[in-house]
Amino acid sequence: MRISLPMGISYSGHAGAIDWIQSRFKQDKPATLYFDEVRTPQYTDCMNELFEVLLTNNMSGLYHGGGQTKMSLYEIAQVVNRLGGYNP
Repeated sequence: MRISLPMGISYSGHAGAIDWIQSRFKQDKPATLYFDEVRTPQYTDCMNELFEVLLTNNMSGLYHGGGQTKMSLYEIAQVVNRLGGYNP
């Protein structure tokens, strides 16, 4: 299973782009984010459902798990900001 950018709780706090964005906002620091770097983020709850289907149906092969919506890192940061209630 190849996954896209997972959006959800990170247990380590250092898992990737979303953790980095959140850490910058928590410290009230700016984050350089691009409009032309596009991802298809997927919420971890949805990924869990996908994993369940793959595992219970004994499916093999290469699968790509991503969300339905294309978002730039800038747009993803807006979601992180809104959910975290950080200073815009």
